[in-house]
Amino acid sequence: MTNPLLGPTGAAHIFGPQKGANTADVQRLERGMLKLASFLPALPSVSGSGAAGGTAFGLAAWGATITAGAPAVGREIGLPGQIADGDIVITGEGRYDGQSAAGKVP
Repeated sequence: MTNPLLGPTGAAHIFGPQKGANTADVQRLERGMLKLASFLPALPSVSGSGAAGGTAFGLAAWGATITAGAPAVGREIGLPGQIADGDIVITGEGRYDGQSAAGKVP
């Protein structure tokens, strides 16, 4: 995912409503993440820091490197070799949408 932690394309605004958050909830989540970000040594504006509801931001604060998820997971599990001879790949993704193109990992 390429979402930053905060802002209109951030974790609260994009992922909150998917999990049932209403407008007031999203605003409350955004304020909480802003406050949390002020205490941690990671940059909330980094592309991908909002992935997994902000988990990537927390991991970055611990020293992790944020990288595109789908290619990284694919490499780790040897996916290119596993699907090389396949005609179709079926995943557990709920749906293919605009977030899929941004690196959402099924």
